[in-house]
Amino acid sequence: GLASYNRQRFSFRADWETAGEPGAAKPITFSLKANLLQATFEGQYEASSGIRLEGHATANARKLRVLARWLGLPVAGGSDLRDFNISGRMEYGDGTIAFALANVKVDGNEGSGALTLKTNGKRPAIDGTLGFDRLDLSRYVASLMDERDPATTPAAVPSKEPARSLLTVVDADLRLSAAKVTAPGLDTGRAAATIALRQGRLQ
Repeated sequence: GLASYNRQRFSFRADWETAGEPGAAKPITFSLKANLLQATFEGQYEASSGIRLEGHATANARKLRVLARWLGLPVAGGSDLRDFNISGRMEYGDGTIAFALANVKVDGNEGSGALTLKTNGKRPAIDGTLGFDRLDLSRYVASLMDERDPATTPAAVPSKEPARSLLTVVDADLRLSAAKVTAPGLDTGRAAATIALRQGRLQ
């Protein structure tokens, strides 16, 4: 089918079975194609007490910040969080998307691990443990400056609220590790860090 949301058109297809015992899991496949997001899912669903999904999922987004604005988050523009891809076994229920073991690519960095997105609170919350062979932080350093420039916020994706720093829009609890970390003026060996962000403040 075809639909439109927040000035962006997209296509989708879903096939599912309804026959079977009440409360039993049933097969479902789903795909979505938009300029900002392409996603697929193949697995099972159960709907006795809200929709629950379990199966293999993929998602691709060229610009995560622009995607976030399309979905209603007033995120400022930036040069990071681009060329995002995630794939793996996924579970969904009660507003939570959880990957127990996912392959993740973003900004040229490739890693794997667990990642969870909760959307049922006052603000989205991301929790994860990811490991990378090489982690390049150059784009994230540049985005600290980009967020202060209104010209970097995409006007083609409207938002009812003024654009704000990503750090004030989401909560996060991330545990990251890498065999090598690079950034402007920095080149290190193995490193690990924990990022805990609550209501716009690093803990």
